[in-house]
Amino acid sequence: YVKIHADDPMGLERKDWQANPKQIAPYVKKWGFNARKDIEQTQTGITWFKPINDQHELYAMAYLGNRQVTQYQSIPQGQVVVENGKPVYTGQKSPKHAG
Repeated sequence: YVKIHADDPMGLERKDWQANPKQIAPYVKKWGFNARKDIEQTQTGITWFKPINDQHELYAMAYLGNRQVTQYQSIPQGQVVVENGKPVYTGQKSPKHAG
């Protein structure tokens, strides 16, 4: 069983990473990003072999596993500015499309 939680360092400089590999870049929290990844994995397996003679054998193996991955990306939300009483989305052209 493996359970991993990792924060995305988002452009952490090498010297900072060497000082503390688990830290994140200082601007990440300031800008409101919370990019991270959580992984849970279980795996088990079994092998079986039966010698037939000195030169041959039967061999079988089976594995079973499960992995759950949750990842949060660092996609900024668009800013909403009100001009002439109407909202203007400045982060992207359309609030329903990332481009």
